[in-house]
Amino acid sequence: MSSVFFDIGLVVVASALVALLAHALRQPPIIAYIIAGLLVGPVLGFVKPSGTLEAFSAIGVAFLLYLIGLNLKPRVLREVGSISFVTGLGQVLFTSLIGYFIVRAMGFEMVEALYISAALTFSSTVIVVKVLSDKGDLDALYGKVSVGLLLVQDFVSIVVLILITGFASGVPLPVLVGLTAGKTLLFLALVYLSSRYFLPPVMGYIARSQELLFLAGIAWMFLFAGIAAAAELSIEAGAFLAGVSMASLPYTYDLGSRIRPLRDFFVVLFFIALGTQMTPALIGTILYPALALSLFVLVGNPLIVMVLMGALGYTKRTGFMTGLTIAQISEFSLILMALGLAFGHVTQTAVTLVTLVGAVTIAGSVYMMAHGERLFRLLAPYLGVFERKNIKELKPNMRKYRADTILIGCDRMGRVFLSHMKTAKKKLSVIDFNPAVVKELRAKGYNCLYGDATDAYVQEGLLRLKPKLVVSTMPGFDDSASVIDGFKKTGSIIFVTAGTVKDAQELYGMGADYVVMPHFLGSETAAKMVSEFTLGRGKDIITMRKHHVRHLKDRYRKGAWV
Repeated sequence: MSSVFFDIGLVVVASALVALLAHALRQPPIIAYIIAGLLVGPVLGFVKPSGTLEAFSAIGVAFLLYLIGLNLKPRVLREVGSISFVTGLGQVLFTSLIGYFIVRAMGFEMVEALYISAALTFSSTVIVVKVLSDKGDLDALYGKVSVGLLLVQDFVSIVVLILITGFASGVPLPVLVGLTAGKTLLFLALVYLSSRYFLPPVMGYIARSQELLFLAGIAWMFLFAGIAAAAELSIEAGAFLAGVSMASLPYTYDLGSRIRPLRDFFVVLFFIALGTQMTPALIGTILYPALALSLFVLVGNPLIVMVLMGALGYTKRTGFMTGLTIAQISEFSLILMALGLAFGHVTQTAVTLVTLVGAVTIAGSVYMMAHGERLFRLLAPYLGVFERKNIKELKPNMRKYRADTILIGCDRMGRVFLSHMKTAKKKLSVIDFNPAVVKELRAKGYNCLYGDATDAYVQEGLLRLKPKLVVSTMPGFDDSASVIDGFKKTGSIIFVTAGTVKDAQELYGMGADYVVMPHFLGSETAAKMVSEFTLGRGKDIITMRKHHVRHLKDRYRKGAWV
């Protein structure tokens, strides 16, 4: 017990120190966690890869996928289900096929080449969802498509894992496929029946106690994950379907908010465990093949996705941003290689090669995703080949828009701005790259167009409107800087958004007229309310509470859960 406590305590302290340094240098925290694992593991030798650490990291992955399923809305499936399915299968096919010939050209035997090419195919759901969540882009169109694409990959990976295990055990292929299909259908039936008949009355009773609801929600995840593992499907798939089965219940927001801190802690342990599995001594022998395959994943996978999404009628921005999310290999890739090593299908060299590719691509893709908007603006003039003339997305037509005020981004904070702007009867145009938001606002009579205000084409059209006021609720520093750089040429009053004091100071230096800091404004509003009550001038607290609860329910119904 003391050894386990020491190991966990050491990796947590190390990750906190490295993450603090990364934060000061404005680097992604995921990189810090992997480096922390590398330092306390292979470099300094304080912590060895252990079953306990692996179990904790698996719990983190399960919590992550459980929350994805918990927050999955039917309208999201209808919106991006088909594109995610087609793009996901297409990417798996082309990446594995091209990767196979590249690996064969490096001198690997056929079986090893099949394993390595399959490992290059799958992307990390954990990393992608964490970065998208940190950026606030899970609700963006490319974020929804990416999550759907990753779920398709996860399903394919489960099938591959089952097939390899079956081949190793000598089970005939037709029998193996039939068993897998039967188990999957039974599991989906269990999800449907439980969500329709069992969970509503049971959870309705349990929800009378928030503590009991929290415990029951976690127990439900472990139950489904355990059933999936017993059925030789996947713990991750079981956790995801556990969330899906509860997604229609009215308690998901409260449950998700309570589980999220647990998810964050265990996911950190996942990245640390990944760092401890590195083998520095073998890196020199396979460095150049690893770099070549890493380049294929970092560049080739996004190109494949851009080609597929462009052919399906999506804009170059959506294809580019979606492509960046799959520019790394996943934890399943390492599991696949470990399984091949256990069965004698691959050598330790191949396993080390894939591990190094994983480290390089995970680090590279995190930076690429974190700075995706900046990369897109840099490469946009050369990406036109990936976009059809008649695209499926809503392309903005600037000619019919006239505006004194432009609101950029209308989810969460943007809706508050919108309500006050509408009341003031300003000539207003709204721009957002979430098709669901655009459709909803157009139905309500707003001038709303689809697009990314940082896109050169869209921004050029917006500048021609010469608005008097521009309000951007986009949280990213690069986005805010782009808005300032564009609209200061028109003499507009510019409101942008920042998450830190340092960012706000830099944005003021760039020419922003006012920088909105949501958490500061929220604190000031709450403090003013408390002050009014202490002076006896506050409104009826019961009325205020009812109004706030009604507002939150309305926001949740429209798809916002954060």
